[in-house]
Amino acid sequence: MAVSAGPAILSDLPVNLLSLDGGGIRGVSELFILDELMKRIQLRENLPNAPKPCEYFDLIGGTSTGGLIAIMLGRLKMSTEEALQSYNKISSVVFSSENRKPFYRDGKFKATTLKEEMQNVVRKAGHSNDQKLLDPDAGPNSKGHTFVCSMTRINLRSPQRFRTYQGLPNQGPDCKIWEAARATTTAPTFFKAIKIAGPGGDEAKELFGPNRRTGVLVSIGTGHPGPSGFQQPKGIEKVLPLELISVLRRITTRL
Repeated sequence: MAVSAGPAILSDLPVNLLSLDGGGIRGVSELFILDELMKRIQLRENLPNAPKPCEYFDLIGGTSTGGLIAIMLGRLKMSTEEALQSYNKISSVVFSSENRKPFYRDGKFKATTLKEEMQNVVRKAGHSNDQKLLDPDAGPNSKGHTFVCSMTRINLRSPQRFRTYQGLPNQGPDCKIWEAARATTTAPTFFKAIKIAGPGGDEAKELFGPNRRTGVLVSIGTGHPGPSGFQQPKGIEKVLPLELISVLRRITTRL
């Protein structure tokens, strides 16, 4: 299918953008913050329920942990509470002592477990393991367009983008949902790299055009380790201890 080199979406309405950083174990803090934001939007707009991020943001982008969260919120259309549950489940299994490799070649943890857990998340959301990242329901006026980034060994200066929408040059690999999630979360220290068949800026500007106004830009990071009054877990397998969750909840309620 041919794609145009111009903006894929033409409209005068301002766009709402969500950017999610990576941060490994601390990525859960992004979901706590976003959950609080959605609840405040619910109160401000007098809604019966907190909106899903895919119902509020026109474009959701992320990398690493943030990329995994972006896929859950955008492509799988999860609420923040659903994404928290899925994220906690993935972390507890993937970074467990049982999943640690005896030798650290190609990462400390078994990548097959990461693949299986991501496939479980995709199936729980109502899709098959072979479901493509490209969303067949994504249209010019729909919200929740999602892209994630991953570095390639061929070109370390320019990240590869995996998109749920069409209409841009250099569309990216035609991959499955779980493959995009694996690619964006691949860290050489922890997991073996994934190979996806396919060719090797400013995403919002390319998608919506240079003259499109920005309504809201929310960029959530994972902060710096150590400043919030709790001790850093000794091992990566000790994911989401109760003390950490308690501190993160206090942080989000003070926003």
